[in-house]
Amino acid sequence: MTATDITIPVTTEAGRLAVYIQQELGALLGKARPYDGGCRTFYSPEEWAARGESYGRESCLIVVHDGGDYAYAFNHSYGDSTLMEAMRGALDAEGYYAEACTGWYTAIYPTYKAGNFKEV
Repeated sequence: MTATDITIPVTTEAGRLAVYIQQELGALLGKARPYDGGCRTFYSPEEWAARGESYGRESCLIVVHDGGDYAYAFNHSYGDSTLMEAMRGALDAEGYYAEACTGWYTAIYPTYKAGNFKEV
């Protein structure tokens, strides 16, 4: 799977949010395409629930970061607090926040001001 393989329709909040995160991370890293570590990176809450996962099912989007560039942006264990803060700032600017679920995935939720990628 390549970094551009976002399978969630961009007509949904999850799809638009996935594209935004991919583009922001690429810009923060100075790369056209963030490396996904070889796994599918983005799941809608419905897809996540269908997998039988326990956490994040009420979120707007799941970001799987089991390695690759996304791990540095969402997992403290990778030690890049500057990148993590920049990603959190980018999400906050659009009305979202990241919540770690396990060491390999994070759920994205709207803040109190509601996310800008919400369906209209």
